[in-house]
Amino acid sequence: MARRIDWTGVYSPAVTPFTETGEINEAGFREVLDYLIAEGADGIIVAGCTGEWFSLGDSERARLFAVAREHIDGRAKVIAGTCAIATHQTIGLTQAAKDAGCDGAMIMAPCFIAPRNVEIVQYYADIAKVGLPIMIYSIPEKGHHNLDADLIEDLKAI
Repeated sequence: MARRIDWTGVYSPAVTPFTETGEINEAGFREVLDYLIAEGADGIIVAGCTGEWFSLGDSERARLFAVAREHIDGRAKVIAGTCAIATHQTIGLTQAAKDAGCDGAMIMAPCFIAPRNVEIVQYYADIAKVGLPIMIYSIPEKGHHNLDADLIEDLKAI
């Protein structure tokens, strides 16, 4: 049964600040979250492309999900960027986002490869089994595919 998710409003991606030694700057991250909420964000996207997901290990991403959820504490929705190339890795990150209490996961189909539409549908279907609402997004020049209207109709069924 399809559920309607209310993700209306402005959803802002949060940058992930780092220390000079390359560690996540959690205090700086909290400041970013506060700033975005103060500026009117209804939701915050954590560890998406702007959040340097490709520079982070899975445990670092899971930590950002937990820090964001705890720090935001209901002031805005928290959407976790759980993109990965491998399906099992995306599933694991999506489970970590669910465990942290995030409101959803923003997921791009696997990038740097050229999956067929049937493979994209299966990718999202497998991830949906985690039970966390999914916000689908696309960067055609990086993902080597475009989520056209027919594909979106197929994905809506998930």
